[in-house]
Amino acid sequence: MFYVYAHYKADDPNGDPFYIGKGKGHRELSHHRNPFWKNIVNKHGFVSTRLYEHLTEQEAWDIEIKLINQYGKLTEGTGCLCNLSNGGEGASGVRHTDKTKEKWSNAKKGKTWEEIYGPEQAAEIRAKRKLKNRVQSTETRKKISDAHKGKIMPPVTDETKSKLSAARLGKPSNSKGKKYSEETRQNYKKAAILRAARTDIYEKISAKLTGIKRSEETRKKMSDAAKARESARRDSKKLLLTKEN
Repeated sequence: MFYVYAHYKADDPNGDPFYIGKGKGHRELSHHRNPFWKNIVNKHGFVSTRLYEHLTEQEAWDIEIKLINQYGKLTEGTGCLCNLSNGGEGASGVRHTDKTKEKWSNAKKGKTWEEIYGPEQAAEIRAKRKLKNRVQSTETRKKISDAHKGKIMPPVTDETKSKLSAARLGKPSNSKGKKYSEETRQNYKKAAILRAARTDIYEKISAKLTGIKRSEETRKKMSDAAKARESARRDSKKLLLTKEN
């Protein structure tokens, strides 16, 4: 859910706001703003107040536009806000150029999170990173595993399948061209050997597949795919023999 917020000068929190924005998460605390906002904050500091909460993105855009129009903008001489836009869709979906990204990167280099985001947001970032990098105990992992056992995932709809297919169409595999270290390859090999030794896995798979009736179209697709894999295997083997000779 989204919200609409206002920034007030820290030394005049009951005065008029100097910035109106729409966001979600911790957007209201971000210091990534236009130069006019930064000049005001460097001189007066700021406090943030959420004016409207639990909004859809469209509702937040509409309220943002209304409030910016109501208070007016400093750049146009119509009011007290340092906003550069009239609100609304704003920066959502905007793709910044590499030059702009490089400027932002250079501006942050050598600075602490406190200097970039402020003490409160910096503390939150550190807490999230600590939680993300935490190594869970065997007992905790077992509890999580037990909690998920027996749960049946809802079937994927045809619409979702179509969307996933369209999103991947024409894109190479994530592993294409990737070179694995000798250690990684050996780990893969060991895992494959261990899987092959576990006959119970194949018995479970066989039991699940037994009795399933597939359409003629599905059987043909499976057959064609198997033939294609075998053909690719043979071509790869021929190519290898040719190189060796």
